[in-house]
Amino acid sequence: MLACGGELNNRRILSEELINLATSPATENPEKADIHWWFRQGLGYTLGGGQGPREMMPNSFGYEGVGTIEFADPDRKFSFAFLRNLLVKSDPSEFFIVKEVLHKIEEVLGLTLSN
Repeated sequence: MLACGGELNNRRILSEELINLATSPATENPEKADIHWWFRQGLGYTLGGGQGPREMMPNSFGYEGVGTIEFADPDRKFSFAFLRNLLVKSDPSEFFIVKEVLHKIEEVLGLTLSN
């Protein structure tokens, strides 16, 4: 539903205005951020771009934390969620497996990213 601009099965669940508000960049103090890959923060969502799995998805929005990532990509009408039940260490290398799983799913579904 989030990847489709607030619609599910051709039925509006969230208004376009609410989706636009939630995905608009908000000010973030980088001094307070720990380990993260995103460049921009929205109202409750991390916004695409950055160095992580969503680097080629500037319009995506969701959540990234060490060992977990969930997002909606409206450009491709695609949503993805990955939650680890065992976190070995708290650093960005934990997202390596996430990138591998995401890229395999994209490959199987025939989803491509434009540069």
